[in-house]
Amino acid sequence: MPSTVVPHQDFSAVITPSLLDSESSAVAISLAWTVTGYMVASALSSGAKNP
Repeated sequence: MPSTVVPHQDFSAVITPSLLDSESSAVAISLAWTVTGYMVASALSSGAKNP
């Protein structure tokens, strides 16, 4: 994988075909929810520490 930043259009072109596969889609959705949950938990915990 190149170390350069991939433009959003190219990234979507690479990711979209894999999302057509149900297993890949399930993994992508699970990963998205995991990241979202982590961000929400971090925001809540930091908010509790610094109201």
